[in-house]
Amino acid sequence: MSTDKRRRQAIQPSVNPRSGFTILELSVVLILISLGLGMALPRLTTPPEKRAEWVAQQFVRSIELARTRAQSTRKRVRMVFDVSGNRYASYLDDDRDGAFSEDAAEMAAFLGSRWTYLNDEIRFGRGMMSGAPGDGGSGAVTFTGSRITFDSRGIPIPLGTTGYIYVHHMNAPEAVAAIRLRPSGSADYVVNHGGTWR
Repeated sequence: MSTDKRRRQAIQPSVNPRSGFTILELSVVLILISLGLGMALPRLTTPPEKRAEWVAQQFVRSIELARTRAQSTRKRVRMVFDVSGNRYASYLDDDRDGAFSEDAAEMAAFLGSRWTYLNDEIRFGRGMMSGAPGDGGSGAVTFTGSRITFDSRGIPIPLGTTGYIYVHHMNAPEAVAAIRLRPSGSADYVVNHGGTWR
């Protein structure tokens, strides 16, 4: 074999007909990409109404916790809603004097509580919607002073207190949830879907 022929063979790479990825390798990569998208897309595609509803559910649980804490300790509990700060907190009347100073000690007495902030997308307010059925109040929180106080039996005081807490999605002001406190102290919620409260 001549020297020129050897040089040409050394310069030209040999082509292996079996080089590349196997179907199994490609399938594994596609499955991993699909799993990643499957976890990421629901977060990106959750409707604003659903996000407002999740916050409403959290409020109902927080109100029920406050009532239960009042009943179990036989002490008054107060929930305070800071609309401008987009947060709320609960306090326990630990010294049973019937008055709340709403200080760190009363907050800590309520199960070591601290301020609970609404998520970045949800704000207190009615968005673009009018009030929920049966609500004659105005504003984001219709309780006097944006406060709910439960007696030692878990009943709102003054007796018969009712009201609403409104939250809305900041990028979709029509996505509004209304949390309702009944005179018994129980809470529920309704969500606005396309102009209809459900």
